[in-house]
Amino acid sequence: MHRSNNGGYGALTGYGAARLTTAAPSVFEENESCGDACARQLPSLEWIKAYDFAWLWNDVAGGVTLGLVLLAQSLAHAHLCGVAPIRGPYACLLAPLAYALLGTCHEASIGTGGLVSLVVSEQLAREYATPEERSARAATCALLVGLVLCVMGLLRLAFLVRFLSRPALSGFISGSALLIIKSMSGPMVGGHLPRPNDAHGMHAHGSTALVSFACLAWLFAAKPLANMARGTALERLAESAARFKALVALALASAAVALNLAPGVSVVGEVPQGLPPIKLDVLSTEERVENMLPGAALVAIVVFVSSFASAKKCALHGGYHIDSAKEMWALGAANVAAAACGGVPVQVGLSRSALAISLGVRSQVASLFAALLIAVVLWGAAALVETVPLCALSAVIAHAAVRLLEWETLGRLWSRRHLGSGRDFCVWVVAFVGTLVLGALWGCAVAVATSLLLVLRTVAAPNLTVLRVERAGGRAGEWRSSPALVSLDEDARSSLVVRVEGPLWYANAERFHEQVEELELFYSRRGEAPLAIVLCASSISFIDATALSVLE
Repeated sequence: MHRSNNGGYGALTGYGAARLTTAAPSVFEENESCGDACARQLPSLEWIKAYDFAWLWNDVAGGVTLGLVLLAQSLAHAHLCGVAPIRGPYACLLAPLAYALLGTCHEASIGTGGLVSLVVSEQLAREYATPEERSARAATCALLVGLVLCVMGLLRLAFLVRFLSRPALSGFISGSALLIIKSMSGPMVGGHLPRPNDAHGMHAHGSTALVSFACLAWLFAAKPLANMARGTALERLAESAARFKALVALALASAAVALNLAPGVSVVGEVPQGLPPIKLDVLSTEERVENMLPGAALVAIVVFVSSFASAKKCALHGGYHIDSAKEMWALGAANVAAAACGGVPVQVGLSRSALAISLGVRSQVASLFAALLIAVVLWGAAALVETVPLCALSAVIAHAAVRLLEWETLGRLWSRRHLGSGRDFCVWVVAFVGTLVLGALWGCAVAVATSLLLVLRTVAAPNLTVLRVERAGGRAGEWRSSPALVSLDEDARSSLVVRVEGPLWYANAERFHEQVEELELFYSRRGEAPLAIVLCASSISFIDATALSVLE
């Protein structure tokens, strides 16, 4: 943005300008027209007006690609939630439309996600024992998540989730990834993990384990094989297979079951033909909402934190800004829309959004086509979903979970511990271990609590600096920060001059009092009892009543 000669802001050219205006309201809101007010409330109006039909091909092609990827992932994520796999695609029908109307990220791919699915799985498993019960309550969970996000957006509480520090979030994500891999290990071998004192060890099914490991081998080898095929006649085929590797894995596994090459492997089974009915009365009088609400609140936090991080990366790549408050509203509306279709909670997918950028997607038109493709599959080809092996879905989830492990972040924090990252390293470990020991639901709570405690610890300790007069050099006579506790200045008549950086308020006022008393005692023991204490208040942003009482 540039300022023109007459003091106003010059016009911005290109789609980046339209993107920028969706982020922040105008400073002249009181003079804006009704259309401008509507545009502020519906960011979609901005990108629709700025849409260039030259982008349509990339958006349509990218939307079809994202739809195929999302179809495979949503089936797997619903399986991770412990509900009927078809609930995953159901969640991806109306949610993209709601986000496209209200969201401010243009490349974001809204749909199911592994991290959120794990937290939802723990919440539903705590309340309901059978897959049928969990499937019937999945929409209730999505509705509560959406309502919590909408209430947080109404109260403008988006800033609160930013107290979750990056090390805490990284530790939580890594711990959750291991929990996902552990939870999928049993279904991948057709049995369950050995229990304590179980002399028989792992109970496995040969054909199921073979299909799972074959799927994993393909998923890990797809990209290296595509790189090896560059410059050959198979380059396009290999790149397409690598891009749709999850879909290829499910298709090959389904073919193996259909040809009886893998007998005895459990499949998705019968699914309802056609599109699901839209139900707005998801809640009933028999729902135990009070038991599900605390977990839904934590799911909502995970949805927003993970989604906002994904949207932020897209915005940085595209050179525009996103509005955190509008993102919270958009995610809330998307989850309510998912609940209306009987689906599970949704989020912005990081890997799918990165894929959208690589495909040249320019707007939410791609997400609309992705949802349209899923609707077409459910309406006319739902039978293809019935033969998908459950172990193949588990393999897709386990492969995706491996990419969530952030060991490089832990190594970076450890290598920089001498530069002040030692505390962040400890936070990462606490969040990681807390997630593994307590589960994803309470692991998220531990990560949030750890971050908040660090914030409180920081604000409760004022940055107090002792000032002294420079004796020589070009800065002689200036008051500067003392690198160490040195003798008091005789020229200042033995005054103790201190400066506080930042606010002085009730959270740190008592600690400030203690620091000044400690300094006074230190100099008194050296025989340099200060005759006066001078507070340099130029760096204090504000003082409240408690701090004033302490000063008095």
